[in-house]
Amino acid sequence: MKFSGNVGYCVSQEGTGDREGIWEDVVVERHYYGDVLQNTQRWEQGMDILDDAKLTNKISIMADSVLFEHFSTLKYVEWMGARWKVTSIEVLRPRLILTLGGVYNGPTPGSSSGS
Repeated sequence: MKFSGNVGYCVSQEGTGDREGIWEDVVVERHYYGDVLQNTQRWEQGMDILDDAKLTNKISIMADSVLFEHFSTLKYVEWMGARWKVTSIEVLRPRLILTLGGVYNGPTPGSSSGS
């Protein structure tokens, strides 16, 4: 199965105006292509009434120099209509193998990181 979607990672940026001199992590998205290596979904019983959906999917993407520079700050992958947490990364140049976990609910481009 082929993959095409956005990948979110953090970069440090200095604030402007009254936040000048304060560095914050800002989420950036870029579009990448690759292959779905494993497509598995499971449900975990949590504290909620409904069980939580978890993925243990692996996606292999063709990474460029920008993504290799920021792979340690990868946060999520947009796939099948949702943002999924990146839980582990395997570096196999020119590819990155991303393992996905639960739904990502953190900051996205245009939102505040809370830092």
